[in-house]
Amino acid sequence: MHFSSTFTFNASPDKVEAMLLSPDFAAYCGERMKQLDSAASAVATAGDKSIEVVYTMATPPSYAKFVGATAKATENLSFGDSHQGQLTMSVAKVPAKLDGTVALTGTTTTTATLDGDFAVKIPFVGGKIEERAVAMLSRMTGSVETFGNDYLASH
Repeated sequence: MHFSSTFTFNASPDKVEAMLLSPDFAAYCGERMKQLDSAASAVATAGDKSIEVVYTMATPPSYAKFVGATAKATENLSFGDSHQGQLTMSVAKVPAKLDGTVALTGTTTTTATLDGDFAVKIPFVGGKIEERAVAMLSRMTGSVETFGNDYLASH
């Protein structure tokens, strides 16, 4: 299922890229997520123009019987030249994956565009799960915009 989201940050693309690749920003997001979900956390490992973040969050009751009380989602983000990036996300114990691109454009304000495909490889029910997961991804990316602008204002 195709997924696309656009959000705006109050900083230059250089600063936004640095923020998105920062373990400090991942930790900040984890702390902010705890306010919504006490099981939430984020652990990041940074590389050269890349970062891997493992998010832990409570599983909705309807899925807990399949994956347990918490789920671990692993996000990998890397940037090349011109603020163009690759993003993948997978969820442990679930045959689900997001493959996408991230483009940062602007000068003093940055528009971040996430564009990709989300797939759940479960016969008969994968499509229904994809619909719910894409709705959840939309909410999560909205949080990244809020958390990012708050982080940029305070750092």
